[in-house]
Amino acid sequence: MMDHILNRPTKRADQSGALRGGRTWFSRHTINKAKQFSDVSWLRLLAPAILGIGLMVAGQTLLAGDGAAFANLAGLLIFIFSLNGIISRAWQDITHR
Repeated sequence: MMDHILNRPTKRADQSGALRGGRTWFSRHTINKAKQFSDVSWLRLLAPAILGIGLMVAGQTLLAGDGAAFANLAGLLIFIFSLNGIISRAWQDITHR
């Protein structure tokens, strides 16, 4: 974490935007926007999912033996971990339009 002792607080660091009663550098709106991945482009969110699907397809069609198993497992894990951002961003877009 950054040491904020010597830095002057920004205008958004007042108690109205703080979480859990403490002081924070960002407003509640900025924190919620980051949690919901609405500040990240769709291309950035979909690239790991596409890579994971590509690894799974390669594992099923092109590779054989241990390489296929590794490609399938790696592709599945990459795809699963990328789903959080995709679902959060899709939900944000659906509910705020």
